[in-house]
Amino acid sequence: MIMRTILRMLLLLTLWGSAAVAVVTGFSWMNVASARATGRIDEASAMRSVLLALMPPGSALADAEGRMEGEGFRCRSLPAYPGQLFCERSDSAGWPVSRRWQVQVLSADGHVTDMRIDMGLVGP
Repeated sequence: MIMRTILRMLLLLTLWGSAAVAVVTGFSWMNVASARATGRIDEASAMRSVLLALMPPGSALADAEGRMEGEGFRCRSLPAYPGQLFCERSDSAGWPVSRRWQVQVLSADGHVTDMRIDMGLVGP
């Protein structure tokens, strides 16, 4: 009887895969977002304050890029704007609307000097 129960549980885990793991562990993408320092921010001024605390002026630009990516942003440099980093991220603002973040990290000599933050809502 015990062996049959164990086999059923293994079959359930195999069939349901990650869904079963999610139920058992309580995993959700909302938990991932809230674990970020910037996960629940909904105003540009608050985002700027938190990002500047994470990457204060004088921080290495390469370190800032890694930190931004750790916060869920996708970053890129543009040849037309050397020494600047452009980062974007979209968060749910309640279905079907998303909150789009755009962050411009300004630098001089490879070190962060300032940030410009823009946020807009995207949806129907």
